Amino acid sequence: MTGPEISVIVAAYNAMPYLSRCLDSVGEQTLEPARLEVIVVDDGSTDDTAGHLTERTADRPGWRVIRREHNSGGPAVPRNDGLDVARGEYVFFLDADDYLGPEALARMLAMARKNDSDIVLGKMVGIGGRAVPRSMFTRDQPRTTVWDSRVFWALNPLKLFRREFIERHGLRFPVDLPVGQDQPFVARAYVHAKVVSVLASYDCYFARLRDDGGNNTQREGGAVRRLPLLNAMFSLLPEIVEPGERRDLLLRRVLQSDQREFLEHLGRENDPALRHHAFDVFRNHVSRFATPSVVSPLPASDRLRLELVRRGDLAGAVEMMRFQKDGEPWNVRVDDGRAYAEYPGFETDLPRHLFDVTDELSVVHRLTAAAWGDAGFHITGEARIPGLPVSSLTAQVVLVTRDGSTAYPVPTRCVPVEDRIRFETALDFTDLGGTLITPDRWDVFVDLDWSGVHRRVRIGARRDADVMTGESTRLVGDGIDVRTVTAYLTKPFGNLSFDVDMRRGRRPLPVTVALTTRGGAFRGTGTVPAIGLPQDAIRWSLRTPAGDRVPLPGGSSGTGHFDCALPARRLVTNGRLECTIRGLTGTDPTPVLAGGEPPRLRAWWPSPRTWRIRRHGTQVRVDNAPITPVKIMRRLRRRLAGTFGR
Repeated sequence: MTGPEISVIVAAYNAMPYLSRCLDSVGEQTLEPARLEVIVVDDGSTDDTAGHLTERTADRPGWRVIRREHNSGGPAVPRNDGLDVARGEYVFFLDADDYLGPEALARMLAMARKNDSDIVLGKMVGIGGRAVPRSMFTRDQPRTTVWDSRVFWALNPLKLFRREFIERHGLRFPVDLPVGQDQPFVARAYVHAKVVSVLASYDCYFARLRDDGGNNTQREGGAVRRLPLLNAMFSLLPEIVEPGERRDLLLRRVLQSDQREFLEHLGRENDPALRHHAFDVFRNHVSRFATPSVVSPLPASDRLRLELVRRGDLAGAVEMMRFQKDGEPWNVRVDDGRAYAEYPGFETDLPRHLFDVTDELSVVHRLTAAAWGDAGFHITGEARIPGLPVSSLTAQVVLVTRDGSTAYPVPTRCVPVEDRIRFETALDFTDLGGTLITPDRWDVFVDLDWSGVHRRVRIGARRDADVMTGESTRLVGDGIDVRTVTAYLTKPFGNLSFDVDMRRGRRPLPVTVALTTRGGAFRGTGTVPAIGLPQDAIRWSLRTPAGDRVPLPGGSSGTGHFDCALPARRLVTNGRLECTIRGLTGTDPTPVLAGGEPPRLRAWWPSPRTWRIRRHGTQVRVDNAPITPVKIMRRLRRRLAGTFGR
């Protein structure tokens, strides 16, 4: 295309000194300047924003400033002004208080092009205490939708949008909302988008909390100013989404995130009349839309506040909001295997299920050791459930197949240590359920139990720096059968798992052998990391060009130490070294030479020959060359010359 690829739209109002860092970050993008268009809309600033823009854009082709004589009251109008003149294939909205990571636009553009995305979310970072959405940025999601992800919990417009997509759906920011103008715009965009991408592997957007309180959402009178937004969203969602699970999902976000902000601001409202008016309007929305299918998946604190709002208990709802925001400690009561938070109002007539936090109890865990040992794979870690005393807490490591159909609890030793429990176990793969572990991919969990309250979590993602720096493999046998067990960390989450005979993409197991020449033979030694191998299970042979297998003398122990020999008297043809392991299913191991090639071996019977072992691609080859009379005479002359020449 001939025009810019990205139009960056910045709405600025009295944005100094923050605007300077904002524009610096755009100018420092690794994306070539010719591929960018920068549109800054000065929304009637009364500080030195205008002068700064004149200075910064004077010598920058592709940068333009639109000046509004009077302030519009919010970012909607200047953003729309920028959209009206944008020429880029994509548009990115950047607030004047914030700034970008150097590679942000290049990475988001690459993701958009690769996945044909309508919208790309770049990971956000809060600066100075600014709260930013986080739940959707746990991992990269190249192709998703609003229905299959958490993106609806990020309703700010600070994203990359395909401009044709915006124009096709007639998207513009509503100008009649004093706050939250971005939410209806982004909500419509999400619902219409066929592909939404999430770039979580790079810090793209740095959102700053202004020292002067100038962020639009931080202004006074927040509860009353939010009423038009709430009215707009509760009107919009039923309009654009049919009743059912999808509508419930979007309503759930509004009744969670906007409820929290609304009640927080309501608690700071000093005018009783305004306070009760705003509460009554919100209560009507809650009574209509907070149905069980919408509210049930929410955390207990949100369910409780919404019920208090539905009952008209303004003081109770505000008290509960303050209780949570201030991080007040709360006790847990266990009854019939369920955990209940003793929030304010616990001992009243409120239904007990509103306080049920069983499924919300977080598990804080860390692996402190994970490595193979003589008896199996040793795991040591620590875990706790915040808010619960450690005295009654128990932990048990569990191996679970990837499809969840089979689980083996493993004997685990637990020791309380201060506010956490330390657990350790050795996974004996020869005796799981009384048998050798079956081929599959096995994930490692830890089960925590506290007075009948049960939590199961994957482990490995949080671990000490020196734990599991790479995958490691052992052969595990029960004296008859042998399995290839590889410990590895999953991608992208880094959880501990085991590949049992799935061979991590069917890669053959490398077997390293150190070869020397001694006593008229090539002699090899080495160790295959193993547990419980049958005696003499590791066997070596020479595969001839005719396909015959010539067995070689040698033996091996149950821990994988082996030796083998290629006597000169048995060397009658070229070939390649092969290793087999009795009881092992699947692909045979691949021999690998340790160190350099061994010295050559000369054999005089049945015919004079020189034998050598060398690497040949992925093979270890045995080759020979005849010792001719000419070669014998040359060698004799060299020896005589060395003897009489001294």
